[in-house]
Amino acid sequence: MVTFLNNGNTCYFNVLMQIILHSNVDNKIEKTKLGEGWYSIINKLKGLSPNTIYNPKLLYRLLNWHKQFKYGKKHDAHEAFLYLIDLIDDSNFKGHIVECMITRNSPFEHCFRNNEFTSLEIWVNHNTLNKCIDDFFKTDVIKDWKDSNNNKRTLLKTSCINTNPINLVILLRQTYENKKIVQYPLELDISKWCSCSENTKYYLKSVVIHDNEHYYIFCKESNSWYLYNDEARIPINTNDWMYQEPPYMLIYSYLE
Repeated sequence: MVTFLNNGNTCYFNVLMQIILHSNVDNKIEKTKLGEGWYSIINKLKGLSPNTIYNPKLLYRLLNWHKQFKYGKKHDAHEAFLYLIDLIDDSNFKGHIVECMITRNSPFEHCFRNNEFTSLEIWVNHNTLNKCIDDFFKTDVIKDWKDSNNNKRTLLKTSCINTNPINLVILLRQTYENKKIVQYPLELDISKWCSCSENTKYYLKSVVIHDNEHYYIFCKESNSWYLYNDEARIPINTNDWMYQEPPYMLIYSYLE
């Protein structure tokens, strides 16, 4: 794919562009006027030579980007990603999680909530991604919850994915000073964490790295991996980097 010029602390934006360029897109999804203009540019960028260095100033203007993210300042790539997806209303990265809360004993009281999500924000408390996701979806026990009669009860809170996104984005939360290497699969089966049986197998498309206040990204193209670091596009011949660099964001796309 094309690479992007760093206009001064814009590595976070360049990483977002590579996420979009390397993720799956359902062209049948209805788009807003801004979304149509956005993907018109994205499709043109996909047609450029991989050696092209593109200056994204046109994209800044289209999105009125610097109104939200000040020019020349350092910004968080995940925060910017969430803002971008909401701004262009891109359903290719959105799914739904249903939450169920029910009292442990009778008389039973319960409620359900269906929440849209753009990424799973996972705390790194284990050395494997699957165990971290298990923690995210584990049942929470809430004590001293007051029911409709003002009685203190024990409440059980569970959640699961009930609409799978085309592209599943996972943020790995951990302190910058004590980052851990997390083992994550090239193919991820999310069936144990969702209520639907279709499109539960995903394959890894991109891995965002945050190191020394700089962002870069590994992306898969066909059967090969490339490192995108602003203007640089470097082919990677081994998967050793997966075991050497703590990931910040993982982007999976479902297997068609």
